[in-house]
Amino acid sequence: MAQNIGEILRKTREEKGLTQKQLAEKSGVSLNTIYNAETSRTVCNIDTYRKICGALGLKLSDIIEL
Repeated sequence: MAQNIGEILRKTREEKGLTQKQLAEKSGVSLNTIYNAETSRTVCNIDTYRKICGALGLKLSDIIEL
């Protein structure tokens, strides 16, 4: 079964040794947004995913099928 977006984001963040707070600061989004994205509580807009992916060194296509 394929990983969901939240799992990919969390796993990548942890592999890079970042806390959610550090990722929030690096990506320019709120800590609450990072938490929600990783737990899949809400679906973020594309721009938010782009910011998070950029901070993690991912391409948008790494997390969603375009």
